[in-house]
Amino acid sequence: PGLGVYRGRDGGFLCALTVDGEYELDAETVRPDVGAGISWARTSPDVGTASSDVGLNLKGGLVFNPASRTRPYGEAVLNFATGDPALIFKAGVLFTIGG
Repeated sequence: PGLGVYRGRDGGFLCALTVDGEYELDAETVRPDVGAGISWARTSPDVGTASSDVGLNLKGGLVFNPASRTRPYGEAVLNFATGDPALIFKAGVLFTIGG
């Protein structure tokens, strides 16, 4: 599950709660993954009425250096929960804790 809050170009906000399944493709230095899931999204425009919707997510990403304890990643998510598709880009670093 994931939760994200994103600021739009119009000054409004998109809040999305997602539950996704991912399939990781095996590779040595870069691990691609693809996935899909469902989402609940709430849009709050700068001017106007807020709305909520349930929809579909399609996603793809790359995890770099997958054998390391510290792994940079990038991901693109296409969210169809708000009527107009929203393309969301995410990036960060994954850390292994313990074991």
